[in-house]
Amino acid sequence: MILKEKRIPRPTYFGQNLKFLRRLLGKSQMALASEIGLKRNNVASYESGAAEPNATNLLKFCEIFNVDPRVILEAPLSESPFETVVAIDPEETPESAMLIEELDALIKKTNDTTLIIEGFETFREIESEGLASDQVEDMTYLRDNIRELLRQLINTNWHLIQSIYPDLVLEEE
Repeated sequence: MILKEKRIPRPTYFGQNLKFLRRLLGKSQMALASEIGLKRNNVASYESGAAEPNATNLLKFCEIFNVDPRVILEAPLSESPFETVVAIDPEETPESAMLIEELDALIKKTNDTTLIIEGFETFREIESEGLASDQVEDMTYLRDNIRELLRQLINTNWHLIQSIYPDLVLEEE
């Protein structure tokens, strides 16, 4: 008896790219899921890598983000976000290369800061066990102020990024 060899699909960057592109457009998981016709937990599963979308949903995501399916699957877009989003030739002028480098750094740091806020929100849900009510109140006040400042910073950064290239057209190289 000959056993048929099973092909294990190679991992994709879909989940990582979905999360990055969703943040870039300032959409919540709920808003994106609604636009596609899914539930929020479907988007969360895709972003975490626990599941991959079917072909129909993959194409819907690609249409929303105006990105080629191969691009969203094959490369981590957050590693060179500005180059992916904006069609500027870095060889054109030294200023172009510098602009790309600086905006890449801004986008990466904004993405990292978004992760920090998500961590604060998760921590908030689990932290109050075992603390006195006045301690919880003080910590909540300080954390909420920090979270609000970070949220304002992130919103300003994403707004700046979107104002530089409002259409966010992602092109395949």
